[in-house]
Amino acid sequence: MREHESSYQTTLPLTFFAGTYNVNGKTPNSSHDLVPWLETELSTGVGDPDIVAVGLQEVVDLNAGNVVVDSFMTGDNGVGKEKVDEWREKTTAALDIIACTRDHKYVHLCTSHMVGVVLSVYCKKEWESKISDVQPVCVPTGKMGLANKGAAMIRMDVADTSMCILSAHFAAHRSKVRKRNRDFHTISTRNVFRDDDTKDFADLTMKEQKREKEAASQRRGLSRGTSALPGALPGALPGVGEESKDAHRRRLSVVNQEIEGGAASQKQKRGSDWWENADNVLFGNPSLPGKAVSSASVPPPPPPDAGVVRGVRPSKDKDALMSISAREISKSLREDEEDDEEDVEDEGQDESQYVSELGKMCALDHDIVVWMGDLNYRIDVSMDIKEVYELLNVISSDRSSVSHEANVDEAVDLLINKDQLVIERAAGRVFKGFDEGRLLFMPTYKYIPTNQPNPGDRETDWYDDRPDKKMRCPAWCDRVLWRVQDGCCETVKLLQYRRTDGIYISDHKPVNALLECQIKQIDREKREEILQSIVKQSHEKVEELHVACKVTGAWEFETDGHDEDEISVVTLENLSKTAPAKWSLENGKAGVPCWMRVLTSFEGELGPGEKIEMRARIEPDIDGEYHIDDSNENAIDDIHPGAIIKVNVHNGNTVYVACMNKWLDRRQKERAAAATTQARESSTAKKSGGGFRDSMKHKMGWKKS
Repeated sequence: MREHESSYQTTLPLTFFAGTYNVNGKTPNSSHDLVPWLETELSTGVGDPDIVAVGLQEVVDLNAGNVVVDSFMTGDNGVGKEKVDEWREKTTAALDIIACTRDHKYVHLCTSHMVGVVLSVYCKKEWESKISDVQPVCVPTGKMGLANKGAAMIRMDVADTSMCILSAHFAAHRSKVRKRNRDFHTISTRNVFRDDDTKDFADLTMKEQKREKEAASQRRGLSRGTSALPGALPGALPGVGEESKDAHRRRLSVVNQEIEGGAASQKQKRGSDWWENADNVLFGNPSLPGKAVSSASVPPPPPPDAGVVRGVRPSKDKDALMSISAREISKSLREDEEDDEEDVEDEGQDESQYVSELGKMCALDHDIVVWMGDLNYRIDVSMDIKEVYELLNVISSDRSSVSHEANVDEAVDLLINKDQLVIERAAGRVFKGFDEGRLLFMPTYKYIPTNQPNPGDRETDWYDDRPDKKMRCPAWCDRVLWRVQDGCCETVKLLQYRRTDGIYISDHKPVNALLECQIKQIDREKREEILQSIVKQSHEKVEELHVACKVTGAWEFETDGHDEDEISVVTLENLSKTAPAKWSLENGKAGVPCWMRVLTSFEGELGPGEKIEMRARIEPDIDGEYHIDDSNENAIDDIHPGAIIKVNVHNGNTVYVACMNKWLDRRQKERAAAATTQARESSTAKKSGGGFRDSMKHKMGWKKS
């Protein structure tokens, strides 16, 4: 079918906008502030993008409280829902502002979010009918499966091209390059999407595996779903005892409210004691410091079908969190955010169970992958921060002379060559097969966030190099990359890759990329017509190559074989008019009865329409042991007079030749009749009283003297 793709498959042009922004837990004052970022500002006449994907990171503060509570929340009850809704409203309003003078409107397709990572996808109204199978999911990559880092993902089919879009937030700090690489591989290879093509087969397989696991569990004497903690009820959360899961979730909701309502300041005042109390709140003690909480007075959580669609995360993350304490979680988060100088290997997450899962697929299984986010790759540690700032000063200075412009280009190359993502991609350790535009903009991190910017002022427009703060090396943390599956007809061309100035709420600058894609659209009726034609031609070809042979006659013999003139003949004919027939007698000589000799070959080849006479005769001398005649009567009863010989036609049908030794058959019947007569006479003699001896004497004419 691939040879005929051009006959039933066409391409559609698709303009795709990908924008990423680490918002540092802030929201813009107005939707107008987002317009410069979401506008393409192109003079090429490509028009507004058909699909807009907006990726956000750190929509909420990534403190331990937010991460812990979110790990237990499901559906729309997760941390940051209000912030996500606010960002979605302002993004939608900004797109409306952009499109207000055009003859189109953007509609919201889907939003996936996990703690602070958000991905929202919009499309033009006329493209909505071409998009199907939209699936939002999330993959956490923090320590112990926590969601302080990871990716929000959405897959969809656009026409007949599968696309996967990701908004990711990788591990921070210059030294943790390998951790960032592991984040990429964990996210890209985890099978979190439903694959409808193999779903039915996968369901049957999973049911069988489930039955096997249950049987094994029963054999071990374990009940299904029992907690690992002693004394816990089946399916219970650790420390909850006999209390219901709903009451426990309500208590988590209260913790969330306390955290967002000022728990951070309480933590500063009380130090580590706050988290010790939070440990009790989350895992069994229903009270916050200085405030008793009754499970009966806690309002139930919102219904799961309200608000933004939230990406589904693997359930194993929650199960893992249930077995640890809040203090351990807080410690892990602190370790995850520490800027140590050694990128040590950690246990990570077990990826083996996500490999080759039936009925599921991963991000890399799609035709087109667009990966954006705060990937946190920095300038390599081999370049000192002071040297980085010196190069940035050269780049940002006036390019009034040609010689100075050469210095600027040299400074840009020096920085780009030290970019960790550029280094890791060149070494093939990460983002293999992905493309990225050249970094023609200044590094996007780290700035001084402010809600009252003063454009032109150094503190507003320059990097955070304040001497009283810990200096962070500027870097291209925020990136957009894409990948086209090998062998696909789709293409992606970069039209624009830039950062946007004029937005100051974060220590990052937003980045966007505009991609011109060619996606496939299949004419299913035409494809079915071509498929049927190919099947028909295939059947005709098989029929041409398939041989049908026919056997006429049988090998039959009337004498005992001493008359060498008695030859029996059968005819083997190749009925095919196009293909030769290769034939052979099964088992060769060993397959022929011992009383018969085949005078022609045991194998051969017949051309199209040809026939051959296969000749045979009686073999009176069987291996020189005895003759089939009256000289050795006992041998006759041990040999079968009939046989069927199989003729294998190796590229066609199978035929059979019947063999019959009529002389041997008659002799066996005569001997059987004589034996029957003798037995009858013996029986009669016994009944008359003379016995066998008298009977024999009578036969021989003996008389008493």
